[in-house]
Amino acid sequence: MTRYCLVIVFCARPIIDTDSSVRFIAGLKPMLTAQPSTRLLQAFIFAIAFAVVLFVWLRFGRAFGISSAIWPANVVSLGALVLLRRQDFLPEVIGVALAGILVHLLLGDATAYALACGISKSITFALVGGGLSWCGITRDAPIGPDVIGRLTLVALLGPVPGALLGGWLTLAPDHGLVATGLRWWMPEVVAIALFLPPFLFWRTDAPLWPARSDADRTRPFRPRLEEMIAAALALATIGSLAVAMRHYVILELSAVALLWFAFRFGMFATAAAVSGFAIGMLALGVAGHFPFEPRGNEVASLLELQGSLAVTTLPALLIAAIRARSERERRDLLANERRLAYALDGANDGLWDWHMPSGNLFFSPRSFRILGHWSGGFTPTVGMVRHWVHPQDIAPLMRGFRDHVEGREDYFNGEFRCRRRDGSWVWLANRGRIVERDLLGEPVRMVGTLSDISERKRLEDDLHHLATHDALTGLPNRALFAQKFEAGLKRLTRQRAHLAVLLVDLDNFKTINDTLGHAAGDALLRHLARLMQGELRDGDVAARIGGDEFAVLCSGQSEAEFQALAERLCRGLAGVVDERGSALPYSVSIGIAMTNDDRTSQDELTAAADTALYDAKHAGRDTWRFFVPDAPSRIRA
Repeated sequence: MTRYCLVIVFCARPIIDTDSSVRFIAGLKPMLTAQPSTRLLQAFIFAIAFAVVLFVWLRFGRAFGISSAIWPANVVSLGALVLLRRQDFLPEVIGVALAGILVHLLLGDATAYALACGISKSITFALVGGGLSWCGITRDAPIGPDVIGRLTLVALLGPVPGALLGGWLTLAPDHGLVATGLRWWMPEVVAIALFLPPFLFWRTDAPLWPARSDADRTRPFRPRLEEMIAAALALATIGSLAVAMRHYVILELSAVALLWFAFRFGMFATAAAVSGFAIGMLALGVAGHFPFEPRGNEVASLLELQGSLAVTTLPALLIAAIRARSERERRDLLANERRLAYALDGANDGLWDWHMPSGNLFFSPRSFRILGHWSGGFTPTVGMVRHWVHPQDIAPLMRGFRDHVEGREDYFNGEFRCRRRDGSWVWLANRGRIVERDLLGEPVRMVGTLSDISERKRLEDDLHHLATHDALTGLPNRALFAQKFEAGLKRLTRQRAHLAVLLVDLDNFKTINDTLGHAAGDALLRHLARLMQGELRDGDVAARIGGDEFAVLCSGQSEAEFQALAERLCRGLAGVVDERGSALPYSVSIGIAMTNDDRTSQDELTAAADTALYDAKHAGRDTWRFFVPDAPSRIRA
């Protein structure tokens, strides 16, 4: 009998909080998830329970002459299996047949009649239960109007074979097959439509009451409960008035109160209200109080009442199912929005939406924070944002946008600098895509994301600086010097100028290192680098290309300009190192080579300057020499 404890929990659910129900079911789970070896025992217990329900109802129904009008045993048994999420219920079908035959025999019915009733009940039980599974109508299936449609189809067609078979086997002399079959079919259909939905739409993971915040838990939760009590009282009042005035129109007003449940309290509450209202009205009918003038005998009136209740309450179930689907889609949408917000928040991204015909932009609050502008008081436009973009970055952004609009690129990607409200600049990555076009193919709507990439740009700049500059002196290294040389060659023809390389070597550097140590030597190199940059002209490039060797790349119109620069460097880069009582003089020797041929390579010009530097060293150091090709002395001061 443990399985049917769930029915008690179901009935008590309006007054028991959901957490308690879930804990109770969790405690029963070990008993409900039995191994195959106990499957027959479970079916046996199920058959006994079904037999008890059927026996009690038949004794009661026959005492009042209404047993052929209301058939609750099959629906209650099906509801129990639905609550237990049972899919394979063939043993239960056999148990229903045997229990039905046994109960009818115990009540003194003829053997043929008992067999007909048992077989008919088992066939209806099997077809309705199988139809629910085949149509995907389970407790775990998403609720929607299609579920109500499938449930209606199962309720109409499932009992047909059992009703025809029962009507044929129990055919009375004064009734035809169709009339008798309808008397079997009608109560089953109405019972399924009125009493099975609460079993199907009870969700342990969807509480009857909405979730409350921690702050709300400290206060009594009354408004929703009071509203539900008011709706239930309205429904009871309508039923009472219908019985008192005996008019169908008043009974049909119950649909209004049930719509209250459908719109405000969800699918399960509506289904429970439908079943509760039907039970109350049928109880009044059994007592002889109908919401209309009885026509014929009491059984016919009860069948008519059940049919009226089914037709009246069906719209409320349909509306509740539509609302349930809308609510599920709304929750899914909110969940997806939260996931997207969390993902964007973790990625430091902001959203933007551009309505292109109007030029209006939507920025999410994070986008405004990334842009460094206030998010209230105005609607940003493309023209406004254009003023925030660095002028040098507008053209690349427009090229990327045109490539995407014209279909050459699937996405729009761009990086640009944006001026914030405080005047500072921030690097942003902009990614977007056109998501809507008009009938002519023109873009209408574009959405995308913004990311702050200032830190990445700073790291890129740092890495680029490390790759192209000397770590000790901060001057360009050999690789960057080569790039500058190639750029200088391209300007030769256009400017009709000469390009010169000056190799600057520190005299007596080994003596300084050996006497004062490498730290003093490094300090001297940094000092010379600062002095050298102070002596150079605008456009001249100084680089460190070796241990104590520097190179200067410069352009000019005549040799005299290079001579003056070399003379200035020789004077400016000479001095004395005085450390720990040791005074050591230092100076530089310079070799100069120049060209006006843009086909000259860096290696050729550097080699020529190195030759001139060698000659300067032999001339006594602290001087400079020009390289003169093919001259007897090759040296000209």
